[in-house]
Amino acid sequence: MGTIQSNRDIAQQHATALSAASDQLAAIQVSDKDDSTTVAGNTNAHSVIDLAQESSSMISSAIESVMTSLHSVASGFEAADNGAAGTIKSL
Repeated sequence: MGTIQSNRDIAQQHATALSAASDQLAAIQVSDKDDSTTVAGNTNAHSVIDLAQESSSMISSAIESVMTSLHSVASGFEAADNGAAGTIKSL
């Protein structure tokens, strides 16, 4: 039978990778919009630029939430592992 155990270090590695992705999204600069162009589609381009910026912000926030949950779950599993190990050792 294989060993079942949590590994907080692996959870930290994944959280670090998620943090880097979130930082990259947050670093996206606001795009300049050309208000003087009368080319067809310019208005649509403005809407898409706004939507892209809002979406990247929402995704970044969601990633931050996932990181918090990942840390919480990893801590919970580690506590459960330690508790189970203590119980088994006392038998």
